[in-house]
Amino acid sequence: MCDARARAGSGVVCTTTMPRVTYPLQVLGTALANGTQGQYYRDDLVAEGGRPRYTFTIQEGSHPHGLRLSTKTGDVAGKPRASGTYEVTIEVTDSTTPVPRTATQTLSLQIASRR
Repeated sequence: MCDARARAGSGVVCTTTMPRVTYPLQVLGTALANGTQGQYYRDDLVAEGGRPRYTFTIQEGSHPHGLRLSTKTGDVAGKPRASGTYEVTIEVTDSTTPVPRTATQTLSLQIASRR
């Protein structure tokens, strides 16, 4: 990518090339939205930095049965079957080539009992 050009005898030449700026890859937040056992739940994991087209995976812990994580979008959705407090470590992988970058974040999720 050429950021500055100058005229020369043979035409226009590139005089300055700025390095591409990248930001560290990260999963944002420390908690998912609260939910209630047996009621439909949906929240989104959000990543930034690195090179978009992220893949989300659970590295440690779990969310309640009935919820699913979309590896392509980061959506967490479904009907939680159990109440409690859950901690899950999410890993996001970006599309950097030849070696993708990864980042992890531990998130908490509170599911209340049915009333």
